[in-house]
Amino acid sequence: MSKKERLKNLKTLINSSENQQLAFLSTSPCDLKQPKAAATTEKEFLKSVASFMNSGGGNLLIGVDKGGAIIGLENGGQRFKKSDRKRFSDYIGQLISDKLGPQFCSLTSYHFYKLDKKHICQIEISKSDIPVYVPINSSYHMYIRVGDIIRNLNLHEMLEYIESRY
Repeated sequence: MSKKERLKNLKTLINSSENQQLAFLSTSPCDLKQPKAAATTEKEFLKSVASFMNSGGGNLLIGVDKGGAIIGLENGGQRFKKSDRKRFSDYIGQLISDKLGPQFCSLTSYHFYKLDKKHICQIEISKSDIPVYVPINSSYHMYIRVGDIIRNLNLHEMLEYIESRY
């Protein structure tokens, strides 16, 4: 797909509402200036990624709020330079590898765009062939997408889901 087609597709996604295959994350999990906020965003990011992998896959747009407004990847007004793209994608890849497992890194691809003088990242996430768990407070959680909602499955639901899906 050409860059022009990708940009057109991106604009269509931004103008859509969150759904089974689309989620928005207004802040980046890679905010080194506000580590506390970044830690919260890291959890939300991991839940989103795992829920897409456990469901049918989809797109996560970082730097776009729930209403489709472009917030950007710029931290505290600092410019997001072209050289930051590698640092950002390396950080995200390492986060997925460390928290979810290195086998899941190949299920993501990153695309960066500049719209309205702000940078956003589109992460295309593929469906996993094995369950993906998110470690939170010394336990592991399984998340799926139900429409535009991320759902944490209880043990009974998890066992049934795994039996029917994998």
